[in-house]
Amino acid sequence: MSDPIKTLNPGQTQNIFQDGHLTQVQHKGDRVDVVDHFDKGQDPQDLHIIHRIGPNGNIDTDIT
Repeated sequence: MSDPIKTLNPGQTQNIFQDGHLTQVQHKGDRVDVVDHFDKGQDPQDLHIIHRIGPNGNIDTDIT
């Protein structure tokens, strides 16, 4: 079950679950990370896709 939608302060995380898939929105203080966890659910893969949104709206993506 997902956490209730809320405003995030630095250091806080919002969990969003859907059909066994976990996405986290993480407030890092100087940026916001949106992390898709593909290591959960029915067909887990050792994979995370991280979108980093900077203070100027710049978006970087990493696959780990």
